[in-house]
Amino acid sequence: MTHLETELKQLKADIAEMWTLVINQLSKSKETLEHFDKELACEVLAGEKQVDAFELKINMDCENILALFYPLANDLRFVLAVMRIDYDLERIGDYARSIIKSLVHSEKPIEEEILHKSQVLEMFNVAIEMLTIALSKKKIIKTYGMCLKTILFWTR
Repeated sequence: MTHLETELKQLKADIAEMWTLVINQLSKSKETLEHFDKELACEVLAGEKQVDAFELKINMDCENILALFYPLANDLRFVLAVMRIDYDLERIGDYARSIIKSLVHSEKPIEEEILHKSQVLEMFNVAIEMLTIALSKKKIIKTYGMCLKTILFWTR
């Protein structure tokens, strides 16, 4: 195995770990909305710092791979796709944090009727399911595009 292959393998493992962390963030955010759990909300806010750190690490690793190894064809496409995925996963983590941040400052939970009418919990379920399915596929990059487009559609 060449040094480039080793770096790409590590990059794939890192993006999968970040992906899992973002799925957990979304799950915790949903649970916080449902149960008005301020302790869990604090976990989400703390977890966002991990997501941000992952984004910086992965982005720096991608830049190093591009600068040091001059990847071609599939390897280049993979590195560029990971950079995009990295950015978008960080954004999804930011959305989860923003939702919870407003809840932390609230004195009372969001009314169930509002949660039901807004379908926000269903949107969380769809986003979590899509991210989970995309992560479980062997070819993460190919399933990612469809998954992200739908998530971004629901969060606008």
